[in-house]
Amino acid sequence: MEKVSDRDSALEYLSRRTRSLERRTRIRPMTSLEIVDSAFQFYRSMGWSLVRHLLVPCILIYGVLRFVSYYLVPALTTTSFPDDPAAQAIELFLVFLTAIGIGVPLMMLALSAISGIVTSASSDYLCGNKLDDRAAARAGTEAIGPMVWPLATAFFWSLLPLLLSFGLMLGSAVLEGEGRGVDLSTGLAAILGVMGVASSFLIGPMILCRFALVPSVVVIEGLKGRKAVRRAVKLLNEKVPFFSPFGVLISGVLLLAVMGLIVGFGFDAAWGFIGVENWVQSFFGTGWASSLLVTLLNAVPFVLAAVFVAPVWCALTTFLYFNQRARLEGYDIEMLAEDAARANPRLLA
Repeated sequence: MEKVSDRDSALEYLSRRTRSLERRTRIRPMTSLEIVDSAFQFYRSMGWSLVRHLLVPCILIYGVLRFVSYYLVPALTTTSFPDDPAAQAIELFLVFLTAIGIGVPLMMLALSAISGIVTSASSDYLCGNKLDDRAAARAGTEAIGPMVWPLATAFFWSLLPLLLSFGLMLGSAVLEGEGRGVDLSTGLAAILGVMGVASSFLIGPMILCRFALVPSVVVIEGLKGRKAVRRAVKLLNEKVPFFSPFGVLISGVLLLAVMGLIVGFGFDAAWGFIGVENWVQSFFGTGWASSLLVTLLNAVPFVLAAVFVAPVWCALTTFLYFNQRARLEGYDIEMLAEDAARANPRLLA
């Protein structure tokens, strides 16, 4: 039995023992519903102390999406070379290249920061450690560098079907514009491109789910690059009797998508009902300051939805990571043995 030393107050002793008991109840094989419920419990327990560290990355993500919507999307429907399909293809390629070159690095930095912060905090929560949002923020910041490449790999493979589909459609348009007309090759390329675009919205998230455990592997195990990706994919692909990790992820995606849309569109509808743009223009006119303020206020619904969805998703994947380790590697038994050895040092002999 562990004794309370002179330097260790009874309160600290009880607190440590309580956290140890909480860890035993949390790090264990859980059902899908328990994993999802635990993610929401973690979010409620952290609250604003965690959300405040996620505001800047979420605003950065909103800025990237706004940049893409204003710069990339119009290029898909308008062109400066209406009579030259080859020039249209080059123009669209350069627009894609610019959007990817600017947007993707900023997006990876923001997602790495969010994943690192939430993964560190949810890991402490699950292991019964003292919750410290500042320590989680520091750990998340340190994990940005090692996490950028694995996350970029995950997003590349998830977006690859969409990029290939756009390439087929663009190639079909170029061949048709060069005078070949609509023959078998151009028609087939166009059909495959349209089918690819439609299916990529399903295939992309499924591929992305394969890399869902990457942040947990990077933050908790300290692996980097390809080793982190291989370890995360292996943990997720290992077969477990009567349990489907992909079922947990798909359920989480659907649930958070619905709740995020409710939060985002709810506040967006409230903004429209209030008439934010008219209200701002009535006070500040129609200059650049007014436009900037309207843009910032319009970002509020997205940011509110993001600071709700992102932490819950990252916590869910962290809990799934520990669940997989408990089921496949006996991690819960390992933690129990460490607790027993800490309580009775003679067990280490």
